[in-house]
Amino acid sequence: MTRHILIVEDVKEKRDLLLRTVSQRYDITDDWAQSIASAYSLVVTSKSADLILLDMAFASQHSLNRLQANGTAGLELLQYMRARQIQVPVIVATSHDSFTDGANLQFQSIAELDRYLKAHFPNNYVGIIRVQHNGNDWNTELFSLLESAFR
Repeated sequence: MTRHILIVEDVKEKRDLLLRTVSQRYDITDDWAQSIASAYSLVVTSKSADLILLDMAFASQHSLNRLQANGTAGLELLQYMRARQIQVPVIVATSHDSFTDGANLQFQSIAELDRYLKAHFPNNYVGIIRVQHNGNDWNTELFSLLESAFR
């Protein structure tokens, strides 16, 4: 059975790594959103997606034309989905250990973010993994989350 995955990730190398890893176990097709803004329309048109792999931190344009990281940008997409009752499972795939939006939200660890996502997005959130480009330890955890999402 072919699964359709929406990957919301701004770094092509990480997107490719996720795609290769998931393809080891599943026959998949995918859509790729490189920003939260581009993900909005894909979430609506990809309601047939079986899963969303969502990065949490995205680079955004700062008012002085400097790039600034928004460590919780992925929350915007989850809020958008919740408001529109879009019930697609989401696995957060991050390369970071802590997260902040620079203003209001701050999570000191992946475990803290995990608790927050479970409490606030129970209809979509499946789990979180820390993607490591130089190791494969995270693959087992991803495969376990995929099995849960595809049930």
